[in-house]
Amino acid sequence: MNGVPPSGTAQVRILHMLPGAAIRSFADMRRRLLGEGPGERVRDRLVFISVFVGAKVVALVGMLWLARVSDPRVFGGIELALAVGLIVAGIGLLGVPGGVTRQALTMGEPKIGDHLSFAAATIALPTTVAALASLALGGPPALTLTFASCSIAAFQAFGTTFARIRARPLINSVVDPLPVLAAILIATVLWAVGRLTLPMMALATTILAAGLSTVLLAGFVRSRRADFGQAYRRVLGISLPILAYSGVAMMVGAGLRPLLGLRFSLEELALYSLGFRLCAPSMLMHQMLVTAFFARVYTATDATFQRVASGLVAVCVLMVAAVWLGLPVLVRLVFPAYMPMLPALEALFPLIGLQVIYWIIIALLEMKVGRHAVAGAAAVGGYLVFAAFVLVFLGLKGGTLLSATIAFDIALAVFAGVQLVLLERKGVRLRLLGWVLPGAGAACAAMTVLAG
Repeated sequence: MNGVPPSGTAQVRILHMLPGAAIRSFADMRRRLLGEGPGERVRDRLVFISVFVGAKVVALVGMLWLARVSDPRVFGGIELALAVGLIVAGIGLLGVPGGVTRQALTMGEPKIGDHLSFAAATIALPTTVAALASLALGGPPALTLTFASCSIAAFQAFGTTFARIRARPLINSVVDPLPVLAAILIATVLWAVGRLTLPMMALATTILAAGLSTVLLAGFVRSRRADFGQAYRRVLGISLPILAYSGVAMMVGAGLRPLLGLRFSLEELALYSLGFRLCAPSMLMHQMLVTAFFARVYTATDATFQRVASGLVAVCVLMVAAVWLGLPVLVRLVFPAYMPMLPALEALFPLIGLQVIYWIIIALLEMKVGRHAVAGAAAVGGYLVFAAFVLVFLGLKGGTLLSATIAFDIALAVFAGVQLVLLERKGVRLRLLGWVLPGAGAACAAMTVLAG
C-alpha cells in the first residue's frame, strides 16, 4: 500500500486471490493476450483509491458512530481492547513482518507464508485460548475482549504484510484496518438485534478470533518449508533489530488508552477515546498523503520535507480548533450520552488533538530516521522517554484524566525532539519543525485554558 503501485487489473488481482494453478495460468494468459492499456491503469488506480479511502472512512467514522449508539462503558472497553491488541501484536511478532519484507523485497526470498503465519499464530493461538478460558470461567468481559482483539491484530499483521509484499493493494486496504472494521461490524450486528453489551461483544469477537487463528494454523501447516527452523532463525536475526524501533512506534500509535485502562474507569477511557476519534480528519489526511506520495516525501530534500510537514501540522491545528469550537453542538446532537461530561471534553480535546499532531510529526520523522540510519539511537531515546512517562503516570496520586493527557503530550514532544536532535547530528537540519513543535503545543494549550 505505502508507495507500492497497483499491479495488474482489478479482475486479475481478484483471480490471483483464488487458489489453484489453473486460475493463475488463466490470469497470466489473459494479461499477455489483452495487455494493459492506459484506461485500465487509470481505472485500477481509481478502484484502489476508492477502496482505500472507503475502508479508512468506514473505520474512522464507524468508531464515531459506535460512540453514539453504545454505552460509554462498552465503547471504552472496545477502545481498550483495540489499543492493547495493537501493542501485543506489534511487539509479540518480534519484528518478523519487517524482517520478512526485507528478505522478500531486497534479498529475493520467494517463500514468506510460513514465516508470517507462524509468527502471527504464536500470538493468535495463545490469546484465543485465553479468551475462551476467560469465557468459560466467567472472567471480566473487557479482559476477554482484549484477549480476542490481540488475536485479530496478529492476523491483521500477517495479512497486511503478505498483501504489501505481493503487491495486493486492494486486499491490504481492507486488511489493514481489520481489527477496527471487525469491531464495527460485530457491534453493528449486535446493535441491530438489541444486544450491544460488553459480554456479547466479547463472545462474538472470541468466535471470530478462533476462526482467524484456525486459518493461521492451517496456513502454516500448508506452507511450512522443510528447513523451517533454520530459516526462521535467519529471519529473526534480521527482524529483532527492527523490533527495537517498532516497539516505540507501537507505544506512540496506541497512545494513552492502554494505560488509562489501568488507572481510570471505562467511562473515562471512553471520553478520551471519543476525543481521539474526533481527530479522524487529521489522521485520514496524513494517511492519504503518505500513501499517495510516500516515495516523494521519503526522498524529498530537507527543505521540502519540513515545509510539507509544517503545512500538514498547521492544517491539523486548524482542524482541531474547528472541532473544538463545534463541540457543544456536536455532542448535543450526535453524542448525547456524553453531555454530562462536555466541560471535561472541551478541556481535554485540544490536548488529545495535540497528541495526534505529535504522532503525525513522529511518523513523518520516522522516514528521515530510517533513511539516515539513526533508528537504533531513536529507539533507545524513545524507550527512555516513555519509561519515564510511565513512572510519572503510575506515580500520579490523585491524578486526573487531564493531567495524564498533559504528561503524555510532553513525552511525545520530547521524543520528537530526540529525533530532531539525532537527525541534526547527521547533518539533517529541520529547524522549522523545531519551531512547529512548541507552536502547535502553545496553540492547543491555549484552547484548553480558554475552555477552563
